Amino acid sequence: MRITLIQFSSTADIQKNKSAVLDYLEQSASRGADLVMTPEVCLSPFFPQHPGRDVSRYEICIDDDVVGEWRAACG
Repeated sequence: MRITLIQFSSTADIQKNKSAVLDYLEQSASRGADLVMTPEVCLSPFFPQHPGRDVSRYEICIDDDVVGEWRAACG
């Protein structure tokens, strides 16, 4: 099994981060990855380092489009 670990600096722009992850998934697949791991917080800035900050705009449900796009990419 070939595993790829993705590490990158995420921004406050969910769509930009989503696109970056999709690009990394595509690159990983083209290099034979069977499993790709992303950071635990990869669609937003790493907000846990800022206690008390309102991060509700980063909430994503399982049926959100971004999750659907990731699922499709993993096909």
